[in-house]
Amino acid sequence: MKEFDKCLSPLLKAAKSDPNNYYCFFYLGQFYRYMKEYDKARRCFERSFKLCPNYNEASIELSKMYRILQNWDANIALLQTITEDQINKQNLWAWLQMGLILMEQGDYDEAINYLRSASRIDKKNSHCWESLGDAYLCRGAYASAQEAYEVVLEISNLALYPALQIALIKKDRNCLDEAILDFEALLTMNSNCVLTLTGLAETCLRKARVCYYEQRLGTARDYAQYAVESVTRAIRQCSEISCLWKILGDCCMLVTRLPEKYCCLMIMRALDEGIHVGGDKILEKDDLFQLAAKCYCKALILIEDKQFLWHDLAVCYLNQAENCEDRDIIRKLLTKAQAIIQNCTLTNPRCWQHWNLLGNIALASDPPNYALAQHAFIKAVILDNDCAIAWCNLGILYYKINKIELANKAFAEAQRADPNYTQSWIGKAFVAEIMGQDDEAIDLFRHSISLGFHPQGALGYGHWVCRKLMESPQNSSLYAIQELHAIPVACDALTWYTGKWQFLECDTYTIAFANDNVGQMAL
Repeated sequence: MKEFDKCLSPLLKAAKSDPNNYYCFFYLGQFYRYMKEYDKARRCFERSFKLCPNYNEASIELSKMYRILQNWDANIALLQTITEDQINKQNLWAWLQMGLILMEQGDYDEAINYLRSASRIDKKNSHCWESLGDAYLCRGAYASAQEAYEVVLEISNLALYPALQIALIKKDRNCLDEAILDFEALLTMNSNCVLTLTGLAETCLRKARVCYYEQRLGTARDYAQYAVESVTRAIRQCSEISCLWKILGDCCMLVTRLPEKYCCLMIMRALDEGIHVGGDKILEKDDLFQLAAKCYCKALILIEDKQFLWHDLAVCYLNQAENCEDRDIIRKLLTKAQAIIQNCTLTNPRCWQHWNLLGNIALASDPPNYALAQHAFIKAVILDNDCAIAWCNLGILYYKINKIELANKAFAEAQRADPNYTQSWIGKAFVAEIMGQDDEAIDLFRHSISLGFHPQGALGYGHWVCRKLMESPQNSSLYAIQELHAIPVACDALTWYTGKWQFLECDTYTIAFANDNVGQMAL
């Protein structure tokens, strides 16, 4: 009858009249639990369980009290007592709870064993399958986790949580097109779910990055715009989540790297102007840099662990400085970036990314601070000897100060750390040029093009193909040109490099190249 103020006295009298009646103590524990006197409730449930260990309801409530009071050892001891017997439908709950506790403590393999046993006994229990999927996911077994969540959907096709988890798993496994379709399907069921909108925005941002590296620049911009629209819808509902602002900042930063033709985004006016106005506006490169900085600053206000957000803000200021022509503004931006990243290195001196960024900022200064850059890059490679990025940057530094032998060693270390890192092969090609090893230079540039597009690789390979053709006798057959299809490969690479074409008749070949500075190899 919900008349709780009248419950206590008769329940106490009943327990006193028959101290061996487990049922009285069970209901007394229920009363104390409702009154949020959890310790008294725990003692009552313990008494009830002691009097009748086979009474499932008492053991279930006792386990709940241990969980509320965070008495993990007592809870595990209780559950181990119950799960000593062979699993059945009566003690199934204990196997499930044991698996959940082990998962919370990080013992994923043992948790999976308990949860798998529970799911075998009750194959229609969606809670068992959901928990099993969570355990697989925590262990990193994405395929098994997805299969478990799919079983949940077979049991209940309207369940949102497993469908969302499947979409997130596809995103993490880089099945981006499938993940986007799954997120869109979820939005048809609940158009205002912040988790779904966030997942869709993250997936679209990843897809935009993939398209950017594949030189599908227009498609990259379209996916970035889709990500902005999704994250904006999420921000409208819950603007106090820091990751939403970071995603928006990352979208802006990605688009700033695109050519001028695609370097624009449609942004909600209120996000840019900071006032309650309606409508949208188009932002181009300079405005996008400023909005990205605002987004990172907003995210910094909302989160405690700010280390990598400060890093992102420093990257934003560095990239903005590299795309600016006003020296005073450049100096201010680089000063801000250097101050931020130096503070990051003090906060976390074991992070190689901070030191690597500090080296890049030092190189971008006017004049370049080579001593600081060398110190920072060396610090980065000491912290992570297998970091191809830092080794390559160190090689570029030595190349710029004309220490070719040290540059060659640094580029070789970058190749060792990551044989597929394009820039290290381009660096080795620069060294080969300086040392007069022309054949090796063209081979290295060609290999860099086969790994992926990079402006310097495209420019370098196009230059050497043109040079080889101009230096070779008429009607001669060159293995590096004809057998390796150098001309179409160079044309494709330079097509990506620039949209401005000039045609040069060279003997029997028509060579397309970017501009009059095609032979310049300046970094």
